[in-house]
Amino acid sequence: MTSTRRDNPLTNRSSGFWRRHRYAVMTSVLFHVLLLATLLSWYLPKKPAAETAAVSSPSTSTKPQTPKKLPEINVPAAQIQASVESQIESVATKSDLVKLKELDQNFKRLDNNSDEQSTNAVANAVAESMGLDRQQYQAKPTSPGLSFNPSTAQLKDVSRTQNDAGEFQYEALMVDSNGNEQTVAISEVEGQPAYEMFEKLKNYPMAQGIYQQLVMPMLQKMLEEKE
Repeated sequence: MTSTRRDNPLTNRSSGFWRRHRYAVMTSVLFHVLLLATLLSWYLPKKPAAETAAVSSPSTSTKPQTPKKLPEINVPAAQIQASVESQIESVATKSDLVKLKELDQNFKRLDNNSDEQSTNAVANAVAESMGLDRQQYQAKPTSPGLSFNPSTAQLKDVSRTQNDAGEFQYEALMVDSNGNEQTVAISEVEGQPAYEMFEKLKNYPMAQGIYQQLVMPMLQKMLEEKE
């Protein structure tokens, strides 16, 4: 995987990259993660009480488990679109602090009340209703002949370090649709909420999949339509 540092000439030359990057970090990332976490928590089939109890008190039986069928999500695409529009209005008025708090609540709800198959079924329904390619930012081998492409770059992670003065410095790891990566410095205003969001994502594997397979393609599609 190709990785370049923030002083890469491509980054310095590309004002378009910076506009897209700032817009994604400051406006869209936390917003869209909360939006999709909320939608998934609405539409996920709830685990039956007996199944929930079995998870908390595992049986010692060695009886083979019957493979589960992928749940059917009988929600019309138009209803999902209406839910998106309604939730956009609601989420847009919330502060980053409130968004982060609600992320925790929704991620815990997903973790407690759903399984991988159910989450996958709902993610498929949401992706189809919004015309998203869930495989767009999946991990893939990179081609040595392809350089980092800022026009398809999305935020993959945010890290931070503390300098001698006690100030936090933030870096964003960007990845393009070919799997090439580039690290760029971002301000504390941009970096802090995004950093906290990614730290939360790391505690919830299913949420990490939601971000990679739904949020990143959603942001890319939104930016392409805006351009």
